Amino acid sequence: MNQKGTKARRHGGTESREPESASPRSVGISVPVVDPGAGYRTEHVEVQGMAPRQREGLKWLLTGLMQAGAVVRSPVYSQPRQVKSAADAVKWLLEEIGRNIETPKCQNAQTDR
Repeated sequence: MNQKGTKARRHGGTESREPESASPRSVGISVPVVDPGAGYRTEHVEVQGMAPRQREGLKWLLTGLMQAGAVVRSPVYSQPRQVKSAADAVKWLLEEIGRNIETPKCQNAQTDR
């Protein structure tokens, strides 16, 4: 820890500074959604080539979810597990969107856990 109360971390040859005792906070966003109708639902999303703002947003999301002890659910896990990676953070975010969509398909998806 340095004089500013931050902890320096080295990752990939660069140094980042994270607050030693940051508490998670909530950010309100409005997400446009539309019923896509019947059809294929993807199981894979490629997110390489993110812009700096996207990378920063993902880092904030991941750090906040980890500190909050958030869990992610997936058919590949035998039980819910704590968010540990960027992929987990994206799954958690998509699950929250699905949880807030009041449709029979999303309600039925609750049984996929």
